[in-house]
Amino acid sequence: MSTMSEVRAPLFISSRLMAALRIDGVGTLHVNAENRDSDGRVVYAYVVENSEGTELETGFDLRSGVGADVDYSAAMGTLLSFLEHAADVYRAGMCANTEESSFSAAVQEWAYLNSEEISAARADFED
Repeated sequence: MSTMSEVRAPLFISSRLMAALRIDGVGTLHVNAENRDSDGRVVYAYVVENSEGTELETGFDLRSGVGADVDYSAAMGTLLSFLEHAADVYRAGMCANTEESSFSAAVQEWAYLNSEEISAARADFED
């Protein structure tokens, strides 16, 4: 759908051939533009890996605004925001709640345990 030449620092092209962001000591997040939906939104695939490289979750439900161009930085910022929300959901009940978050229980707990680093990455990312 797009070329990886559109990937700019702090993102890099991972071994998965996806735009990626490494959060030291936490893990790596990957995003890739897959297609457009019927509303003209870019549909992104994503992968969440922990610091050991274990895949915690994959998804294909991250979307841009209607008619937006492929923007890996914006997609990564959105993924980071969703992970912050997942941490907040976990924190609210001190357990996973898959009705309040689209992420699995494992990712909610991982996000909670790494919430400071995820928030810092998002804040740095949006500057």
